[in-house]
Amino acid sequence: MITMHHSEPLPHDHIDPKPDMWVQEEIFGHRFVADQLPFMLVLEALSVCRSDQIDIQSGEIYPDTRIFIHEKAKPDYHENLRITVPKQGPLRYLLFAAKAITEIREDRPYLSENELFDHWIQEINEGYRNAVKKTGVDTFSYLKKRFSSYCDCTSMLEQAIKILKGLQIDALNNRRWTSKFLVPNGPHLLFHDMDGRMSVDRRFFGRGGEMVYLMLNRSQHAKKLAPLIHRIFFPDDNQLNRIAKLLSCYDSNAHFQSNIGYLPLLNHPSYDRLAEDWIAILDIPGTDPAQALRPLSDMTALNLVCYFIERAGEILGNGLSNETFKVIPLDVSDGGNRKLRSIAKEYLKRIKNIIDQAVVQHIHHKIEKTSQWRNLPDTPKAESRSNLAREAIIEAFNSKKITIDDSVIRSPEEWRDHFVNMALKRTHNQTSRLIEPLGKHAGFITGRRSIGTWLNASDEFLESMVLANVSKPMTVWEFLDQIYRRYGLVIGPSEARSAFPGGDIDITLFEANMQELERRLQGLGFVRRLSDDVAFVFNPYDKEDI
Repeated sequence: MITMHHSEPLPHDHIDPKPDMWVQEEIFGHRFVADQLPFMLVLEALSVCRSDQIDIQSGEIYPDTRIFIHEKAKPDYHENLRITVPKQGPLRYLLFAAKAITEIREDRPYLSENELFDHWIQEINEGYRNAVKKTGVDTFSYLKKRFSSYCDCTSMLEQAIKILKGLQIDALNNRRWTSKFLVPNGPHLLFHDMDGRMSVDRRFFGRGGEMVYLMLNRSQHAKKLAPLIHRIFFPDDNQLNRIAKLLSCYDSNAHFQSNIGYLPLLNHPSYDRLAEDWIAILDIPGTDPAQALRPLSDMTALNLVCYFIERAGEILGNGLSNETFKVIPLDVSDGGNRKLRSIAKEYLKRIKNIIDQAVVQHIHHKIEKTSQWRNLPDTPKAESRSNLAREAIIEAFNSKKITIDDSVIRSPEEWRDHFVNMALKRTHNQTSRLIEPLGKHAGFITGRRSIGTWLNASDEFLESMVLANVSKPMTVWEFLDQIYRRYGLVIGPSEARSAFPGGDIDITLFEANMQELERRLQGLGFVRRLSDDVAFVFNPYDKEDI
């Protein structure tokens, strides 16, 4: 595989609109946002897959696998991939915003079944018109045609709505109805984030899932992964998807089209690692979307953090053969080991600092390559030097924000520091700020008011790690070695000796950490001790057993 660790990023001219400052995007991709939780990354990536796999005119699933079959990027251009995403407004309103039939039945017990049905349709039509700011639209009349043949149509509808609402993800979170999601048991249950008027929004689906899609598509394993995604998330015979289709008003015009986001490098080891984890999880016999979503979300978040660290290391001049940067000490004692917790806290800060340092170095390097900056030594006047320095930044980063201070005279170094400061204080797409929300929701970072925030593993995250990395029984030592080599996770003493060769770390902390990991995995049903007292980690959902 040809990698491009230190090459110039691919052109991004097709991204529209460009942000006011194109810095982190150029290193890591356009774009990741803090509000996009791990499960949303997976849903957005699957939404792009659906665009490949579904006929937009009919809403029917293609029987043959079409995911990842479009032309990949080449050395001289980025994929200008245009996706089509159905809005699914009526179904979403029925599930998350419409007045329940039971409410009308309680308020008007004298209505017959037919009258009750008609009154409910009238009310939800009015509510939907108000919600999406459209007038004169009779959106839900299609339900009369689909349910009028049943003797008790209202009970049938109530039951269908109740079944689908039971699939809601993160149900306790009080998001707007257009930003609520279901377990994706088929294309009609896969929702994209929209605003209150059913227009495309980037609040929760920033484009991070599109980055995940591009990583998977550019990996060496795309052809192996595609049929697994098709089989599990877009099956033809899924009963839940049929119920959703029955409640849906499919309109080939009710969709939006969008160019996919920008991922800088053509190839990278992190793409292959991510695809391998997806394959391992989706290839478990009998897995379904509900079982796969959590481990996919957790491992996608971890792989992105590893990708950010690796890219930062490359910018700072350290290749992937140098493992100095990708060191993630993971506490599995839930904070009980105070000294280890302190190390995990320190290294969490270190990860964020490394990413910020890479941003600073990238800015310095790119500005210094411009002709304006190179002409500074021949420009004695302070005003002219100030203008040249400002123009160098504008040329290097196409920055609109830097022009607001065009009347201010600064030294070149002050202009550069000013721009660096703006880049590190961005509200959106400041990559180092993504680490904590990704890790907290994936279960490998914990924050407590009295303690702080540190790298710490939840039970759910440990389970995801086993599902992604254990296809046949392996010893605990082999498991720890594998996750260290793949992700930089340091749990046991052998990995600590390798990660901290200077001898400044107390290895006994990691010996206790390994024992705690074995105890927790045993409690979760993932570890067995044999008669020779060797502990094996195994995946109880896979084919092979001890």
